Amino acid sequence: MDTVELAFEVYKKIAYQNIPFSLALKNECRNKKIEGKERSEASTIVGCALRHYLIFDLRIKEENPNLSKDGCALCSIALANSFFLNKINNDDLLLFAKKTLNEDEYKSLENLLSKFKNNGHLIPDSIKPNSVEFLSYRYNTPLWLIKMWNKHYGLNALYKILKSNNRPVENYVKALFNEKIEDENFELVKDETNIYKYVGKESLKRNDLFFKQHLFAYSLGFNEIINKLEIDPVRGIALFTAFPNNIYLDLISRNSKYLKMDIITPTFQVLSDIQRTVKTNNLENVKLYEANVSSIITCISNKVQTFFVLPNSSRFSLLRSTPDYFLKIDQNKLDTFIKGERDALNEVAPLIADNGNLIYCIDTISQKEGHLLIEAFLNDHHDFSLLEE
Repeated sequence: MDTVELAFEVYKKIAYQNIPFSLALKNECRNKKIEGKERSEASTIVGCALRHYLIFDLRIKEENPNLSKDGCALCSIALANSFFLNKINNDDLLLFAKKTLNEDEYKSLENLLSKFKNNGHLIPDSIKPNSVEFLSYRYNTPLWLIKMWNKHYGLNALYKILKSNNRPVENYVKALFNEKIEDENFELVKDETNIYKYVGKESLKRNDLFFKQHLFAYSLGFNEIINKLEIDPVRGIALFTAFPNNIYLDLISRNSKYLKMDIITPTFQVLSDIQRTVKTNNLENVKLYEANVSSIITCISNKVQTFFVLPNSSRFSLLRSTPDYFLKIDQNKLDTFIKGERDALNEVAPLIADNGNLIYCIDTISQKEGHLLIEAFLNDHHDFSLLEE
């Protein structure tokens, strides 16, 4: 299997079978026993095609609105390669397309490549620069989301959000037991104790030191939150989480591996990941429960001083790190997320001790899930006051 065919098969599984990017690539490479350069190039091409999906889709349908899924997939891969990457020889790509597509579809692909060969931009001149439609195509972000952010935060904040989402993801790590990291692939973050930025070229998950020295991926946002808290471990710490995160490991790294903590999750994958980490590092006092929001109260026997609430959300932060995330964004699901977030806060509220802390964390940008939901919670719970948002 060559790079063109691999990219073609992976793209189709992501775009048309709703298989996540990493899983589609992993399965296809494992089944065909593909490693090294071919895998890396296919990953780059598919990732590029997905990160320009909206504008590619527009241009492809303008050329031929009746293209099959195979035709659309190959056109997207061809545009990504020709316009941005040049990873694949054009003759090889056209040869594969000729074997795969019918004559009309092949001609459409040729026309697309010819049209944009000497064209410096993909967005049509008919779309006004700086309009919300232009920003949607420029930053590969659904138009409804662009409009929502513009309405909630204003144009200046919208530009900052879009530009931030367009930057490469930076990976940070901490050492669970506070060892110093003596490795050129990790740089100590200035003025931060025990937080390192990963600057290696290969994937962080493939770095040997990442596993050998009990390092864990970490968010600077979570670090900022915890720095502002006065946590009393003796009075109890609990955490409800519906998405992967390592807040509990940071709390342990700041205190002791013997720190007592209750963790509740409704998500099997999160439960499995935490179980593995707890067992590997012998974290004896971390108690795990698999339970839905409505059953949180059955897992916690006494009120706690600090309760972290991390319910499922729209998770718009994943737009940066997950090329196919825009395919999963469904505007109609926002109300479901909001209900789940509201239920989680209401269920946890009675479990907070006097003068205790409820920390609500969602990795997304949404007024409805953030500021407005917090206001509604405070209106219904007069025994709570907002310390900081």
